[in-house]
Amino acid sequence: MHDRFYITGPPGGSIVELDRTQSRHITKALRKRRGDVVTLFDGRGVEYDAEIIAPVHVKTKLQIIERREVSRELPCRITLAIAPPRAGLMDEIVRQATELGAASILPVYCRRSVARYPNFPQKLEKWHRIVVEACKQCGRNILPEIAQPCLFENALEDLPEGAAAVLMHTGDESEPLKGVLGKSASPKEISLFIGPEGGFDPEEVTLAREKAVRIARLFPQTLRVETAVLAALTALAYHFCSH
Repeated sequence: MHDRFYITGPPGGSIVELDRTQSRHITKALRKRRGDVVTLFDGRGVEYDAEIIAPVHVKTKLQIIERREVSRELPCRITLAIAPPRAGLMDEIVRQATELGAASILPVYCRRSVARYPNFPQKLEKWHRIVVEACKQCGRNILPEIAQPCLFENALEDLPEGAAAVLMHTGDESEPLKGVLGKSASPKEISLFIGPEGGFDPEEVTLAREKAVRIARLFPQTLRVETAVLAALTALAYHFCSH
């Protein structure tokens, strides 16, 4: 696989110019030269092989030589509905979720949430950069969406019609995630709810159950939020890719 670079949308012609940041990376860090071939992707499912024709660190120019639609998405669209953890952890969660195939990330404010985002536009800008870098690394050609934060109750009300939903919880009323997935038909879309560091409030669990959300657990142990995200998304990705 060639080195990958992100372009914002389909190119308008056969010549593409990279921005200053990517141009410096391609010329200074990777030391690419005229005639070298790299892969561009537009975040919408299309990638392009392109030959460098002007390796300038301010604005590198490339000639597109091949276009192809390549999907490396999971067969089931996963929305990660995550109660934002304390500062710093969400950046890593966004990266992990992107690499593990989540199609969208929804910050959800729960009763025990420890973080909120009054400066969400600034957070979104940073997370977009993390998503792009993760897609460059893992080979995805479609950028995951990051939705506007909402209350837990509103997230339940807005569940897509016909989609499955699972809430991860270690209480006695939960059942193994493997069993939950095994009993249900293969959905085209699933919402995965991961709670805050203090766990979901009992009333939130009850409300989720009333909305036909399945209550599941991975292990008897209580996991840290970032560990739970990694484990649950890995389990879902493995389940849907092996069926």
